[in-house]
Amino acid sequence: MSRYRKVEVRTWSDRKFRALSPIPPCGQGLWLHLLTGPHTGPIPGLFRAGRAAIAEELGWDQEAFDKAFQEVFDQGMAEADFGARLVWLPKAIESNKPESPNVVKSWAAEWAILPECPLKARAYEALCEALKSFGDSYLKAFTESCEKPDVKPSPKPSGKAMANQEQEQEQEQEQEQDFGSTDPVEPSGSTASNHPKIPPVSQGRTDKPPANRYADDIHRVFQHWQRVMQHPQAKLDDKRMSRIRDRLKDGYTASDLIAAVDGCTRSPHHMGENDRATRYDDIELICRDAKHVDQFLRLADAPDMTGMSAAARRTATAAQQWLEEEGGNAH
Repeated sequence: MSRYRKVEVRTWSDRKFRALSPIPPCGQGLWLHLLTGPHTGPIPGLFRAGRAAIAEELGWDQEAFDKAFQEVFDQGMAEADFGARLVWLPKAIESNKPESPNVVKSWAAEWAILPECPLKARAYEALCEALKSFGDSYLKAFTESCEKPDVKPSPKPSGKAMANQEQEQEQEQEQEQDFGSTDPVEPSGSTASNHPKIPPVSQGRTDKPPANRYADDIHRVFQHWQRVMQHPQAKLDDKRMSRIRDRLKDGYTASDLIAAVDGCTRSPHHMGENDRATRYDDIELICRDAKHVDQFLRLADAPDMTGMSAAARRTATAAQQWLEEEGGNAH
């Protein structure tokens, strides 16, 4: 019997799963979420995510998340550069071996959008070592498809330092917006770091949210859409970014929009079974307005028809539409 079990990423956005009692703040719960959550991508254990975004996804406050992450970090199970919003699970590739060198080549698009930082450079070296153990063809596929980061790998940071990185970055961004200055000042008594620090902004400011308030969620939704719809070369242009941001401002969570993307995959019409044989699967369409999001969220809870024949799917779709119309007439 296999030692491994498959867990669908969409589990975290499933309506029934989300209706269950939530996971309390703890190291084990965080580890399972880091390993299988909607932020994960094709590269085992390496993904873009921020502290606030992960904490919000789990429904934890920031202090509880930091404590749980410290537990995971202390066990050597995860590292992060929260300033760059990059998380790495060093041992993930050992239980998620790519099936072939071609799978490794397919990592190229995801690798290109991961933020450049010393942690990415360390992950590159570790992945090279792991892939070499699988065979020279795996290593060759990686080094030829994924460019080596142009930064030096850094020593393993402390968990506390990682938790502070994102806070420092946000403080710098707000300070620049408030005072129009990009000349940082090193506070007295500070320890050495990779970049200078500036005085923190007042904790009492509430009149303007951080400029990157939705950045993590926008990237999570877009990257999920790229993977699910198989558009690895698609660009997050201003129009797509604006649509996703607008829906987040409407009150939808990133998990809601990820579920809406999944719902679109369950619509034969949008996946190309229409008179024009054209797919209507752009994230701009899915997030065009609240009505579209709600429609695709309903489809996410509908039966999965991807395993049916085209004729059976058309019949099932027609029956589903009839039931919805009859239900509407009954009211």
